[in-house]
Amino acid sequence: MRSRDYPEGAYGDPAMEMVIVKLASLSLEVDAHIDRVSLPAYQAIADHLVQRE
Repeated sequence: MRSRDYPEGAYGDPAMEMVIVKLASLSLEVDAHIDRVSLPAYQAIADHLVQRE
């Protein structure tokens, strides 16, 4: 889910009962490049939490 004007969003993993909320003030053009890094990072956090259980 992304805001229309600001690059804010939420990543949810129902199986992990986890939500990561990203608040940002960057332009959408800049943030598009960051998503290529942040989205896999969110998944890595979920994977790490699964291994800890």
